[in-house]
Amino acid sequence: MQSVEANFGAEIASLCARREATVTHIPYPLNGLPRMLVPRSPAPVVAASVRHYTASQKRLSRVAKAGAEVFARVGGARLIPRALALGGPGTFLAFASEFFEEKKLAFAVHLGPLRANRKPVLHVMTPRGKSIAYIKLGINAFTSRRVRHEAEALRRLNRLDVEGLVTPTLIDAGNWEGHEYLITSPLKIDPMQAPSEGQRLAAKAALVSGFRVTEQQLANSSWWHTVTTELEALPDTKEKKRLERAASSLQGQFGGHACRIGAAHGDWSRWNMSPGQSGLLVWDWEKFSLGTPLPWDEIHFRLGVHPDGPLAALSQPESLFSRASWEERSAEDTNVLLAAYLICRGVAGLQGQETTGARSVSLATWVLPGLEEILQKLHVSGRAEDETESGSRRNRTKNELYIFVAGADPRCST
Repeated sequence: MQSVEANFGAEIASLCARREATVTHIPYPLNGLPRMLVPRSPAPVVAASVRHYTASQKRLSRVAKAGAEVFARVGGARLIPRALALGGPGTFLAFASEFFEEKKLAFAVHLGPLRANRKPVLHVMTPRGKSIAYIKLGINAFTSRRVRHEAEALRRLNRLDVEGLVTPTLIDAGNWEGHEYLITSPLKIDPMQAPSEGQRLAAKAALVSGFRVTEQQLANSSWWHTVTTELEALPDTKEKKRLERAASSLQGQFGGHACRIGAAHGDWSRWNMSPGQSGLLVWDWEKFSLGTPLPWDEIHFRLGVHPDGPLAALSQPESLFSRASWEERSAEDTNVLLAAYLICRGVAGLQGQETTGARSVSLATWVLPGLEEILQKLHVSGRAEDETESGSRRNRTKNELYIFVAGADPRCST
């Protein structure tokens, strides 16, 4: 049996057998950094684990998943030597099992990519592969705060009476040996089915309608204060200095810009939603907020699905906004909101770098270049408006001087 290695570390420490035990799980994919741990058996559970893995739905990933599912159904997982022993007395798996009536349970462990928020998400199933629940477990102060925040978000969302949006039901939340956890009901999702634009926008409208909407100036808003405070606290790097210049420029020129603020999912992406009969099924509410500029969720979604990548999407800013009634449509509004979103995205990227030690590819490839290009557009636009206003003032001054000297209004005929 392979021991817990650097690829896992704290992410699964609370799940591992406290003593030498029978191998129970294998990593998936087999090469590179594992994104999940799949039970070696029974075959229906292994197949269901892979089928519900939704971290990436790119074409090659879909083919790989389909092949892995077939491999699992014929019992191929038993032949893989690289494996771990999870569960047993004193582990979180033993504790979590007490919440369910079924005597026999299977757990797949989703880990995701290497990032600040990496933590185990347990997919709880019956031996036949039927989903029973999902459990998130914090592994440190940062991830525990995220888990606790999502639990509170789900309490709010579960009380909403809106059409078009379906969220997981919170079954339980609490603390186990210093680790925050939450347990939610499963949603009947089809990872391969993408929601229509109409269904997605209806769900967003339903979310917004369930909470208060206000209008705030950019520089005076709580979300902007949070972003700039977090940016200031980060270690000095070239990327931080670029973000600080961008934030200073945006606030200096557009600090008085009015933004409509309301409820937002925070990670409104293709991988956190699936179409359903009663509306859009949406999960992963860790970044839920009641104080976010309203268009940001849709910007986030469209940047993530653009066929030519986010930098190409940013070159056509209007394409990132829906025609929903709550969104501003002027060129200045569009660019101010995009710049603010990218500054926020950049700060999150730097926080991830600090926590994991892994450099954020998005910062260098599109966040910072796209942000600086948008600010240049705003600067040029603002300068043109200033020149127009200045020319208008010069003309008014000439006319006023003429009236003063000649004692007549040049607009009147003599």
